Amino acid sequence: MQKEDQIIGMLGQIAGRLDKIENRLDKIEHRLDNVETRLGNVEHRLDGHDTKLDDHNQMLRGLLAGQETLLQQLEEIKISNAKEFGELKDEAFNQAAQLTMLRDDVWANRTEIYRMKRGADPQ
Repeated sequence: MQKEDQIIGMLGQIAGRLDKIENRLDKIEHRLDNVETRLGNVEHRLDGHDTKLDDHNQMLRGLLAGQETLLQQLEEIKISNAKEFGELKDEAFNQAAQLTMLRDDVWANRTEIYRMKRGADPQ
């Protein structure tokens, strides 16, 4: 019977060790459950960030499209202003030439009037 008692004692020790291992595995399983929960929360938050990034992406694309439209309109305005400035510059040049001609005509008329007065005046 001694051998049986030894075997039973050894089996008891093995059972004790298996209980310890089972407890450790339970703790590890509990930790893994906590990690899984945390990962689920992180995944949920990442989904929220993904949605926000998509919204921001759409907004930025809209802003870029609007900015491109504004730049195109600004270029058209610049071209229009350049044409208008060129026309105004030509018109100013023509008016300056006309003023010069008018001044010359007035001067010639004044000279002629002065000569006529001198010729009509008895000295």
